[in-house]
Amino acid sequence: MKLSRSTSIFLLALAAAAVVLALRYSDWIHPAPRELIQNAESGIQDLIHSYAPPVPVVDDIVVLGIDDASLETRSAFDEDVAASPALQAMQQGFPWSRRVYAEAADKLLGAGASCVILDVILPGPSTAAPDDDALLAAAVQRHGGRLILGAAFSETINAAGDVIPTLQFPWSGILPEPQSESPSIAYVNYWPDADGVVRRARYIWSLGLEAGQPESDQPLIPSLVTSALRQHAPERPVPVEEQAIRFSYSGAYPPYSLHEIFVPDLWNANFNKGELFRDKVILIGPAAPHMQDYHATPLGRLLGVQLHAQVLGSTLQNAFIKQAPAWLTPVLIITLALAAGALVTFLRRPFTVVLILLGLAVAGGLVAAFIFETFSLHIPAFTPPLAFLLSGLIGLGFDFRLERKQKQALRGTLSRYFSPDVADELIRDPERFHRMARGTHRTITVLFSDLRGFTTLSEQLPPADIVKQLNQYFERMVEVVFGHQGSIDKFVGDAIMAVWGRMGASQTPEALREDAMNSLLTALRMRTALCELNHQWSADGLPPLALGIGIHQGEAIVGNIGSTAQMQFTAIGDTVNTSARLEGATKQYGVDVLISETVHEQLKEHFVTRSADLVQVKGKTIPVALFTVLTDRSEAAPAGLEEYESGIAHYRSGDFLAAQVCFRNAAQSGLNDYLTAEYLKRCARLIESPPESWDGVYTLTSK
Repeated sequence: MKLSRSTSIFLLALAAAAVVLALRYSDWIHPAPRELIQNAESGIQDLIHSYAPPVPVVDDIVVLGIDDASLETRSAFDEDVAASPALQAMQQGFPWSRRVYAEAADKLLGAGASCVILDVILPGPSTAAPDDDALLAAAVQRHGGRLILGAAFSETINAAGDVIPTLQFPWSGILPEPQSESPSIAYVNYWPDADGVVRRARYIWSLGLEAGQPESDQPLIPSLVTSALRQHAPERPVPVEEQAIRFSYSGAYPPYSLHEIFVPDLWNANFNKGELFRDKVILIGPAAPHMQDYHATPLGRLLGVQLHAQVLGSTLQNAFIKQAPAWLTPVLIITLALAAGALVTFLRRPFTVVLILLGLAVAGGLVAAFIFETFSLHIPAFTPPLAFLLSGLIGLGFDFRLERKQKQALRGTLSRYFSPDVADELIRDPERFHRMARGTHRTITVLFSDLRGFTTLSEQLPPADIVKQLNQYFERMVEVVFGHQGSIDKFVGDAIMAVWGRMGASQTPEALREDAMNSLLTALRMRTALCELNHQWSADGLPPLALGIGIHQGEAIVGNIGSTAQMQFTAIGDTVNTSARLEGATKQYGVDVLISETVHEQLKEHFVTRSADLVQVKGKTIPVALFTVLTDRSEAAPAGLEEYESGIAHYRSGDFLAAQVCFRNAAQSGLNDYLTAEYLKRCARLIESPPESWDGVYTLTSK
């Protein structure tokens, strides 16, 4: 059963939707395509996120960075260092003595900070100053849950190769066991998506838990953000589920240099004698580039301590991103694929369809951006537009293939009635053809060919042999004409009229020269093809044939000519008549090809030609110089041609005796043919009866 165009396009649209759905949800072939699609979806959502208005910065969060300036204490004078044990400990090199963290906590909490969070892992005793570990342990004991230390979830591989989840707590010398029950412990981890980008935060976690798992028999550990919330805003409930975070701008929460809090002048100037920290959450963490504590986020790379600040700030403002329901993506994919199919079906303008497809795909992204900005809701912004574009392009491809197939079928049908140039023009530009069909002037090249003596021969052969031989002849000659970009204008008995330049848009000298070249190459190839056919016919017991060809280029009228019952797209005018006269004149000169001076002037550099005559064609007043074509310039000119051309020059000037000598020399050199013999006869007559006036023109009295 043959499906209609519209049905086929809609079925292809559903197939496109099925492909996108399979790429998005199925990994039965390979998980890589699914991951690629999901990563692309996430990447577009990140792009929308990064250009959306940022979440406001929360003033209650301050970041102190362990940066290069702190590692070198470059802002401290010698007297400041001498007066500060913490600065002295910093100068001993990193990892620092735990004194630094203890004194920082005392100073900041003493200034009224809500809590101090150390985004560092202290898994064992200090090697540089083990006695100072007790100072930090005392600070933890003294400040309770207001000083929070970092723990880290990780994975190790045992001897059997199994992956074992572990939780690295601070050293028990700093935080006594059981550490999991201490309000001073919190984990520092974030779990990135498959593409390595952190988009979500977990607020409470435990060993053995997997994403979406309701509970574990291991103790639940709060995140750094959760511990900060409990200390700074105990009235605010902690999210139970993992949340997608809507971030502020990438430069939010820039870190101050930690060592500055120990320099009195900087403490007073930069931190307003500590008032900056009052009722604030203080995050202390690595900020030096070589520490490599960076995380990929929708905003780009962020320091780990800044990531904590961003998540805390967004959580305080309930700035979470909602995800569209799971059913929305497949519904949009199918709907948009069908919409693209409808667009291709009803708007049959491919370029316009492509523009609309691209425009609507971009518009879909803008709609997704607006929804995110307004409602903090991520809707799928990649796979539905992908299905839309894929469906549209497949539909256009089907239309193109269908149109091409229809054109090929139409071209095959038209070629039965028209030459290839006319058929192509009908298909490519029907309107232009109709304009030309009403009549127009064109410079064309016309080739007339006719078989010699075929009428007499046909009276001697059975009709079946005549038809067979003539069809073989026409088949081969038409193939030659078409092979050189020519068009068959008509068949007249055993004669062929071939034309170049009827339909081509260009009428430049280069284009006309190319038409002349193709016509002459056609004549030479027809000459060769007839020789090949004669060999075949001789083997089949059929008589050989000879032909005559005339070629002329000039202006003609091209259009649809005929009656209302039957019309023919053809050319008429003096150019056509001259070409026919040249073909007829080949019998009088004993040659098979005659070309006019117009054609000769364009091609004489490429072919070896021979002057035939200067004639007054019947029905014309202007003499026409005729030439026959011997071969192309790749072959040497025949012996005697130079003497022959000298004889032609003397003949036209009226020096018949000199012309006679030249023609005899040409014949003796090897050019002893009908044309040379004809000129010898003319010279003999003219010497015997010299004309009263002479212009070298010979009058043709027949076609």
